[in-house]
Amino acid sequence: MDRVLQKLASHPECPAEEQLAVGVTFPAIVIDNVVLSAANIDPSWIDCDAGQLLSALPGRTACLNDADAAGLAEARYGASDGRSGTIMMITLGTGVGSALIHDGVLVPNSELGHVELDGVVAETVFSARARERNQQPWDEYGKGLARYLAHLWRIQPVSQFIIGGASPLGLRTSSPM
Repeated sequence: MDRVLQKLASHPECPAEEQLAVGVTFPAIVIDNVVLSAANIDPSWIDCDAGQLLSALPGRTACLNDADAAGLAEARYGASDGRSGTIMMITLGTGVGSALIHDGVLVPNSELGHVELDGVVAETVFSARARERNQQPWDEYGKGLARYLAHLWRIQPVSQFIIGGASPLGLRTSSPM
């Protein structure tokens, strides 16, 4: 990470260290920079003060849930830029992440990948990892995902869904210590 930060800091447009902000995201519930869950990362992260752990980084460091960060980015710069109302970002990767943003304000740690549909935790069926593991055809996966999104809409009606994510292949997590 130091090499990445050094490269960024050497850019002429990089702010001075006292103005620099570094955001770090986790596939977990994060409150006040403390990681509080570990459904898709090593359990040793639970109760880790990631802000303290990363305090040697230059500038301010803020930690938050990865889907929340993706949702905020879409609300401010992407598919929902300038849109009012409630949007829901769903990330499909190792698990299923979610973010709720209302009029540009994040409702943090929604964790809607952990809701049950047909008695099964959604992310065990609808994550990209689950689709690949089960070698599920895209059309079949899409029909199931549509049912999941309809279920979420019944729980929390939104004016827009944004779907994103990445393949879980090659992803690894490590312990904070």
